[in-house]
Amino acid sequence: MKPTKHNPKISVLIPTYNRAEYLVQAINSVHKQAFTDWELIIVDDGSTDDTQKKVEEFGSSVRYFYQENQGVSVARNRAFAESLGEYIIFLDSDDWLLPSALEELWAAAKINPQADIIYGDAYLTDSMGELLCKMSDYHSRPVEDTIESFALGGGLGMLATMIKRHTLTLLEGPFDETMVGYEDRDLFFQLKAQGAKILYIPEVICCYRFHGENKSAPKSKWAERRRASLIHHSWKVLESPLFPSFSVSGQQRFFLNLLTGPLLLDYLGQEQVLTHPHFLAFPAEIRSRILYNLAIELLVSDQKNSRALFLLLAAIRAYPWNPRQYAWLGTLLLGPKFQKWLIKRRRQ
Repeated sequence: MKPTKHNPKISVLIPTYNRAEYLVQAINSVHKQAFTDWELIIVDDGSTDDTQKKVEEFGSSVRYFYQENQGVSVARNRAFAESLGEYIIFLDSDDWLLPSALEELWAAAKINPQADIIYGDAYLTDSMGELLCKMSDYHSRPVEDTIESFALGGGLGMLATMIKRHTLTLLEGPFDETMVGYEDRDLFFQLKAQGAKILYIPEVICCYRFHGENKSAPKSKWAERRRASLIHHSWKVLESPLFPSFSVSGQQRFFLNLLTGPLLLDYLGQEQVLTHPHFLAFPAEIRSRILYNLAIELLVSDQKNSRALFLLLAAIRAYPWNPRQYAWLGTLLLGPKFQKWLIKRRRQ
């Protein structure tokens, strides 16, 4: 089935790179939609497999663009620039839509015209497409609709999500082209900061295929670039004028997630965060607690004791009334045997 020739109601945008074996299913899933007023745009980000040949088999029902490899954010921005739809769906080339997806999303948009972002649930599958579970089985749906939640990750991504075109035009790009990971988290934080209204529909929209080459896989070849992207996004959140409006507990979680996550082994990056005015504005007890938790994470991760010792001493200077700090300090002074015992207890 071909899309209509006038400006479509929905644009489905697929960035792809060397995923020909999965891309065909993604394209077919669009063609099988009960809702027919769509366009399908594919931006090939420098594939070296037979992606173009596979796409050409679908004829004029697909608008295909090739570019030199520049990353998913650039590919998505190119697809958005070429699109005409009133609403936009970004579909990864290894995922696919369920037949009623566009129909259900469009129906929700018509009933709720004030909604800028409409999202549903998804099935998670293995590499062969066998169902494993629903996303909502481990990611609560609906997500918490606050700017603070979106700053901390929020649980909302491209998967099973439709966005109003006008809303995307409020952002430059709209994707940050320096990012090769967490670009979706960054996008939704920026949209929420612009006041975007979110709507959840309790319908399964699509399928997410989990395989060893997913960029989100922890040991993929993209891991280091994704880490850098997460740090970049975190700094944008930290520098946002909205950050001081977060709750104290939310700010504390943000600093802990950043310091014990992507910055755990980046000591220079840690110092830049620990000297930031927003961190220094915390009461001494909270600053001490964050320093203490960072030190313990280093010890549990079997990292250098010298850095952990430095952080523990800083935590004690900031707030000397936490007895746990002295217990861990003792492990550094009494030797590795006692330290290993305490680390084992901590892990348990």
